[in-house]
Amino acid sequence: MKPKQLQIILPLPPKELSPNARCHWAAKSNKTKRYRRDAGLLALSAMNAAGIKAPFPIAELAPVFVFHVSRRRDRDNLAASLKAARDGIADAGLVANDTDIRNVDPEIVVDKTRQQGVYLTIIRRIKQ
Repeated sequence: MKPKQLQIILPLPPKELSPNARCHWAAKSNKTKRYRRDAGLLALSAMNAAGIKAPFPIAELAPVFVFHVSRRRDRDNLAASLKAARDGIADAGLVANDTDIRNVDPEIVVDKTRQQGVYLTIIRRIKQ
């Protein structure tokens, strides 16, 4: 039986990955490459642990952002800041292409007892 979902935990995206960031292109490029690589390595590790050999036809990405401090956050910007992570997941071979990743609106949780980060649940879907 094929696994239907995986979960990886990423650190919160660097501020340079926000669409509203105003930083030097080289700083953004460096952070993007690192976050993409980290997401790919974590996805590959989760795939190996679950015994996944073939890519998912479609993957649904359900992010939960866990913060320690309560304040207003823009869900659209949080979702956009995960572009490098989606590319890394595709690089790992979990999907054939990042266009095969469907995005679910991010959930925001404030919890001082949990590790801050992005809890990504990647759900296997069938093409329709």
